[in-house]
Parts: sequence; structure tokens; C-alpha cells
Amino acid sequence: MAPKEVPMIEKDLPPGLTYRSRHLFSGFVERDQLPCTGSLLFRLVGGRFGDFCDWEAVDAWAAGITEELRAGG
Repeated sequence: MAPKEVPMIEKDLPPGLTYRSRHLFSGFVERDQLPCTGSLLFRLVGGRFGDFCDWEAVDAWAAGITEELRAGG
């Protein structure tokens, strides 16, 4: 993440809560998220609409956070 994004994230955090990191999981695209031209181009380059998220990666990321919290980190 670009360092310039951190202050924007931290300004909205509740007092006492500090920013540590973020993770972006991609893989979900709905037809109505794109304008008609974008939707056409998306399909022309082989894109498919639907949920193709890597749920195992999401679960592993969440499990890592759980372990950190349990350890007091």
C-alpha cells in the first residue's frame, strides 16, 4: 500500500485502534458494476462475471488475524 494512504485510513479509526495492514481479495465481478462498453470489453478479453474469490486464501487470512488476537498481538 502506498504510504500516503495510511493517514487517510488512520483518521477514521476509533481511538486506541491502530492500523496494521490491509489485504485486497479480488475475484468478484457483477455485470452491473461496469458500464455497457466496459462490460463488452471485459467479455472480449475473456472475463467472466460471478464470484471467483479464493475463499481458502480469505479463510487463511482471517485465521492469521484470529491467531494474532489470541496471542495478544
